[in-house]
Amino acid sequence: MLIAVAGSIGLKDYLEAGTIVFLFTLAEWLESRSSDKARAAIASVMNLAPQTAIIEGSDVRVPVEDVEINSLLSVKAGDIIPIDGVIMSGKSSVDESSLTGESLPVEKNVGANVWAGTMNLTGYMTVKTVALASESAVARMVKLVEEAQSQRSRTDQFIQQFAKCYTPVVVLGAAGIAAEACINHSREHHWLYLALVLLVIACPCALVISTPIATTCAVAQAARMGLLIKGGNYIEALGRLKAMAFDKTGTLTQGDFRVVDIQVIEEGIEIFKVLHWMASLEIQSSHPMSSAIIAYCRQRGLMETSAEATEFQALHGEGICGVIEDHKIHIGNARLASRLGWIEDSSNTWNSQGPTVGYVGVDEKLALVFSVADQIRPEAAEAVRDLKKLGIQLAMLTGDSSTAAAIVEKEIGEIAVHSQLLPEDKVRIIGELKQVGMTAMVGDGINDAPALAAADIGIAMGVAGSAVAMETSDIALMSNDLRKIAAAVKLGRRTLNKIYMNVAFSVLTKAAIIALAFTGHASLWIAVVADVGTCLVVIFNSMLLLKREKRPNKHKPHDHHHHHRHHQIISISGHQHNHGCHHNCHSNSTASNSSSSRQVNSLTTEIVVDVECNHLNSHH
Repeated sequence: MLIAVAGSIGLKDYLEAGTIVFLFTLAEWLESRSSDKARAAIASVMNLAPQTAIIEGSDVRVPVEDVEINSLLSVKAGDIIPIDGVIMSGKSSVDESSLTGESLPVEKNVGANVWAGTMNLTGYMTVKTVALASESAVARMVKLVEEAQSQRSRTDQFIQQFAKCYTPVVVLGAAGIAAEACINHSREHHWLYLALVLLVIACPCALVISTPIATTCAVAQAARMGLLIKGGNYIEALGRLKAMAFDKTGTLTQGDFRVVDIQVIEEGIEIFKVLHWMASLEIQSSHPMSSAIIAYCRQRGLMETSAEATEFQALHGEGICGVIEDHKIHIGNARLASRLGWIEDSSNTWNSQGPTVGYVGVDEKLALVFSVADQIRPEAAEAVRDLKKLGIQLAMLTGDSSTAAAIVEKEIGEIAVHSQLLPEDKVRIIGELKQVGMTAMVGDGINDAPALAAADIGIAMGVAGSAVAMETSDIALMSNDLRKIAAAVKLGRRTLNKIYMNVAFSVLTKAAIIALAFTGHASLWIAVVADVGTCLVVIFNSMLLLKREKRPNKHKPHDHHHHHRHHQIISISGHQHNHGCHHNCHSNSTASNSSSSRQVNSLTTEIVVDVECNHLNSHH
């Protein structure tokens, strides 16, 4: 700008010099205003969780930094929950929209998890903390959103490299024109003026911000929707997505098992003793089905004390085993039963209705067979339909039998089914899907680690309370609403369109001004208006990504449990240990609008400009 102003004054074009100063000053003022708003928005979201907490029984407020794990806190109606914890007494409705983006309140009772930054709407609760303030869910979310803004996409990296070449070339061209005019003394005013116009055009501000402003707006909009996207690369990958694979247990289904049937195989065994041994062994497992077995035994008074289990071992893709009271206990799926000779092969079925089946052996003899049921997510069918409309090729990957997988397919709609898979089989199929194009894998973010890592995009379900899943996935759904995946794909495609529009507009504007300059029809103030105006158009065009969309209505869940007493063998979803299933990181997916969610939306609306202002300042 200084060179352009000095040159205008040297050419005695004082009006143009004043116009340049005014336009650049106006641009700087607009940028500073945006930066101030962005910084205020960042400060507001960082204060979503209160800075103080009330210690139970004392009514004394202390800084949240001083609250240790396992402390008891009082949370009154209307208060924001200060730290992640578990309800020890009381019940209430809690607004979790600041984390999940959902609009309905969640009913919370004793034993339920609550997260920092969410609002207690109705009742009084005593909460025992399970994390430090710096490690709360909302703190992790803010950290990841900030980190995502610093991640450059491949398109952005290419444009940055192009700008590094473009600017010096144009500046050298302008210097050459000026030197030629001074040497030949031919039409000096015209050629020096042209050189100044080229200097102004040499600033690639709009081109440089065309990609990061769009991806940053998209990351912000995704956060509004309850989606954490780790950077611009994954936004662009969503826009180019061609195929998507789903895990079954805990993803297409709720992963909330319950025991529905037990059939004794070996005559003369003490059924209650075997059940007690099962529960005592399952305590050492983190598998979703373990909780169902333990709950079943506890309801029948069989878990007052647990038996000592030794030599516990997770059998890869089969189940678990251990020694209790000098008896070798095996609990597992059809693969385990087939290997130990209890059944002829792992493709046999107990019945045609598809409850997941487990086998229990005592001293390597089949003692009993049990079945557990899981519910298909009520929104799964709608999510599959939405993705099909977008032209995405879909596949379901499961360790269960083809019968169980077919039942899920019948409920959710036509989808390619791959059943009876081990974790390495899932990785192989992901590789095959990548031949189609950009591929995503949707799972729980922990037990699906190999498949999630093998896909171009790893999407983890329901991770509001899971630090591990939030850190390891490329995209994290803060709730369990599968319909948000289709919304994320739409957002990715809109973002790609905005990037293409921004780049094209920036390049064409620069080319037009250069062409006008060489024909003698461009002036300095037109060049400045084009430069500043292009930047503003790019920013405003990208901020259209922040436009709100109507939320889908929740469907009431349907009961998909089945109760049968015939022999069915279903491989319990390809978990690499225990019963071969996936562990689902549950997160409640409903909440109501509140001041806390509005603060998050304020952040996501305004924060996007801050990074771009830095680009503008650096180039101006």
